[in-house]
Amino acid sequence: MRLFPTFSVCIIILTISNQSFAQENNIYEHLLGFITIKKGQEFEFDNSELNQLNIPKFACENDPNFSISNFHLEDLDGNGQKDLIYSGYCQPYEQTLIWLRQGERFKLIVDVAGKLLDIKHEDGTRISISKAPCCCDHFGEFIAVLIDKKDNVVQHRVFQHEDITVSGSELRLTKVMGFLRSKPKVDDTLRTDECSGDTLIGNQILNIPVQSEVLQFNELGCWKLVLYPETENRLWIGWIDQP
Repeated sequence: MRLFPTFSVCIIILTISNQSFAQENNIYEHLLGFITIKKGQEFEFDNSELNQLNIPKFACENDPNFSISNFHLEDLDGNGQKDLIYSGYCQPYEQTLIWLRQGERFKLIVDVAGKLLDIKHEDGTRISISKAPCCCDHFGEFIAVLIDKKDNVVQHRVFQHEDITVSGSELRLTKVMGFLRSKPKVDDTLRTDECSGDTLIGNQILNIPVQSEVLQFNELGCWKLVLYPETENRLWIGWIDQP
């Protein structure tokens, strides 16, 4: 499943022509992740100074696959001190934890399922994390963690169903209303989730109750593949029927 397709030109159009939408819904941060992260890209860890630190205790260190090579040291908040990241397997997912250094101590600010992909320093720090669908969880996630120089931390999450592959060469804004679905077809069959026992309705992901502005990736007949901001920090990718 391809979580991070490459768009090179469209982001320029988006940030210039639709800047207010990008700022209000934090679309830009998420698209930047889609654009700059290549499939299969591996993050290069730097833990050369790890033996000089008092590493905090955490649950993943008891995992049989735990390795100190999965630690990374980097100044994330611009105070001149290297902060600490751990990203490695911790059943049943890979797990990423981020601590900000405060003198000789570390403060845990992020603990999420997923793999560290990228760190960028642009008006603060943006850390990209991805979680692939696994086990009983049918949704992958792209997580953007934003840290400023005052140690304010914001997380933005994009959810993508395992049946969805993002593709397309042109991004554009449009307005839609209705049900987001995991496939470009109507399926409202009631079924029981094998893991949770919950009743699911076909391929429905969620309902967009009113006309809402979304970012469209591509279309297939009357179906559009879109990125929908449910809230400022929570976005969904899905198909929607717009005749």
